[in-house]
Amino acid sequence: MMKTQIYVSPENALYRRIELQLMPNGKLRMEGVDMGELVEEWWGDYDYEYFITIAAEDKDKLLFNLLKDKYAGHDTAVQDFRSYLEDRKIPYDWLTWA
Repeated sequence: MMKTQIYVSPENALYRRIELQLMPNGKLRMEGVDMGELVEEWWGDYDYEYFITIAAEDKDKLLFNLLKDKYAGHDTAVQDFRSYLEDRKIPYDWLTWA
């Protein structure tokens, strides 16, 4: 399982933590938790948790749309994407044709 924290707010009246995880069953989940006095005022409990789960068979559609949204309209899209992969040590195949 891959898991990372993508946001943590400072502790005050509202503390928020958001995590992203690739689950063993292949699903992708983004989950958040809000805690603190404001949450207790709003919900009557000290913490409030929420989740978005993408089915394994829908991850390709998500990936395609995220890449399209990030790189559409950029004439350096291929170079930028290649740099992104290299910076994160993600293997890829590179092919040129002339």
